[in-house]
Amino acid sequence: MDIAKLYFQKLLKVYPIQGNNKFPYNSKLWNLDCEGVRIPTSAVTIGIPNSDLNIYVIAKNKPQDGDLANALVCAHNEQHLRPSFGRIQFNLGLVGINDDNESFENDVETTVHEIIHILGFSGFQMQLWIDPDTGKYYGQYGLHKITRDVIYRGLKTQIVFSKNILLTARKYYNCPTMEGMQLENEGGAGSLGSHWEQLIVQNEMMMSSEVITDAQLSVHTIALLDWLSKQMADNLYWGKGKGCSFVIQGCYSKQSFHEFPQQLKVQCSFENDGYGEPATTPYLDKCMMKSIYGENLCTSFKNNFKNKNVDIKLEAYGVNSKCFTSTSTNGVKFINDIQKRCHIYKCSSDMKSIIISLPQINRQIICTKQGEVMPINPKNDSFGKIVCPSSFVQFCDSVPLCINHCSSVGICVRGYCLCLPGWAGIDCSVRCNYVVQNGVCVNNCTGNLVISPDRSCQMICPNGYYRHGKICQQCDASCKRCNGESANDCTVCQFLTTLNKNGQCVPLYI
Repeated sequence: MDIAKLYFQKLLKVYPIQGNNKFPYNSKLWNLDCEGVRIPTSAVTIGIPNSDLNIYVIAKNKPQDGDLANALVCAHNEQHLRPSFGRIQFNLGLVGINDDNESFENDVETTVHEIIHILGFSGFQMQLWIDPDTGKYYGQYGLHKITRDVIYRGLKTQIVFSKNILLTARKYYNCPTMEGMQLENEGGAGSLGSHWEQLIVQNEMMMSSEVITDAQLSVHTIALLDWLSKQMADNLYWGKGKGCSFVIQGCYSKQSFHEFPQQLKVQCSFENDGYGEPATTPYLDKCMMKSIYGENLCTSFKNNFKNKNVDIKLEAYGVNSKCFTSTSTNGVKFINDIQKRCHIYKCSSDMKSIIISLPQINRQIICTKQGEVMPINPKNDSFGKIVCPSSFVQFCDSVPLCINHCSSVGICVRGYCLCLPGWAGIDCSVRCNYVVQNGVCVNNCTGNLVISPDRSCQMICPNGYYRHGKICQQCDASCKRCNGESANDCTVCQFLTTLNKNGQCVPLYI
């Protein structure tokens, strides 16, 4: 929870509660019993100091239930009309059972997911969203202003169309007639209406099912909870720019989409983070997607030890690996080769070239043309070939994972670690109250190096930050990237804004 707290301190942009955070006991909507939690009297009479959101944590041990965790809001602050008390219940039979950094990061993502439910992403809390016309809750009888039921793909589907959500969805999908953003239309009460429809949103923090890869916080969720920092949005490509046919029909469209497999054979996943055979889930409206076998998740370092043919196939698993169409081998020929491999890669800063590394034979392949077939050794065909990605931008523009998954003492945000107090470094692995240079805790960075958000010494600041003396400072909230502190120093803008001649990010829509 401390790491999730660190994340939300960065994510939330709200006016703080003045004085202690008190539970509104006299409210007609809230009571002291909150689904397994009895709110203490002190929370009513005295309140919680230095708190804007107080979360009670309880646990069960029922792996047969199938849920990792569940959450609900317990009360809203009466002044700011936003969640102020909540509770999370973890299922200890399914959460925290593996003692490694990768599993810990997945559990942190589960915690973040549940807190976002408390913050307002739930079917119940839609009536408690604020109507901009009145400044008050929509209420049960005002929900028609932002949500309704439609029939898509033969299923009753709830759509939500508040201004921010609708503008974001229409631009993202390139569907100007889009009626609203779809909520999950399958599953039980815990899934329906409280998550994004998985058919049109994948690998997102607020999907119904667990994300096997890194869960991404998308512009859609930030649009739903408008007081989240837009600078925290991850890049998402599933369905992006694919038009209304993708949104309404998905895999049933006469138009073919790369998101949905056209053949029933082993393939790289849509985001190239692993490979496996096409499969469906309970939330895909019976469509299929390019799924990932657990042992063929390219980003999982553990898979170097689970796959016996790693060295023979010249594969390497880890946070810097992705899936390629490849027949790489150390000379051994495979019958019925699936022609998919996990390889270490590095993209150029302009995303116009990709270096693929094969450490077993100390060789690098440089891709400069999309879709080009590259021999691993032009003088010896027995080493096989690698096909360069069909879209360098999509392949390279994904948010990078963090080294060692921030060592279980930090959280990965857009490719860099936010470390708990007392830890620092690119993977938060060094006990340090100052900064880390070359793996050693020091008082200050030397030379021209600058202090990165992970408190390591670097040559440049990450995206979303600018250099101010010896420290990386966050850009103005209106900027996605910048070269200075003011709103006039933007170089790249947030999703629904555009850069004007004065270096300002201004709204696309008014």
